Amino acid sequence: PIGEDRYGEFDAETVFSTDSEARMLEADNETKQLRAYQDGSIVQTIPISLGADEIDGHDARSFEGQMIIMSREEESTFVSDLYDYETDVKWAMRLTFSGQFIHGAPWAADALGNSNISHGCINVTDEMGQWLFEFVRWGDPVVVLNTGRALPPGDGFTTWDLDWETLVAGSYLERTAEGEGG
Repeated sequence: PIGEDRYGEFDAETVFSTDSEARMLEADNETKQLRAYQDGSIVQTIPISLGADEIDGHDARSFEGQMIIMSREEESTFVSDLYDYETDVKWAMRLTFSGQFIHGAPWAADALGNSNISHGCINVTDEMGQWLFEFVRWGDPVVVLNTGRALPPGDGFTTWDLDWETLVAGSYLERTAEGEGG
């Protein structure tokens, strides 16, 4: 059932496996550090630079919330009409549809761990970018803390950033007698 007395047209089956290791990244604007966790333990702490308060009159702060690694590219060219730039980056890991990534940023070396200079991305050294790229997988969670800029619903795979009531209200889950999803 998909809701309102409607049913799917056919049954579908798939085979997949999940990783045996639980990985998570947590970027904290207060400490300017990114912590990489594996199975609940910190395995790496990395100095970062997040989005600046303002660039060219635009709020450039990184979004705060629970995101996931949406894609991974060893090399990419970032183009922004809003900020009028085009730049090549290494180790790009997408967090939002609107273009926030974790990536190597050699130009940010002096800012890492102490100030925010990016257009919203989480900047790391190329060396740490490669380490992160090899560490994370598609779908791994990334939590960004203390930026003061809310993650817009739908700007990426943002389901993990929703509270349960909001998630159920927007789902096709049938309601039980208690009003919860079933």
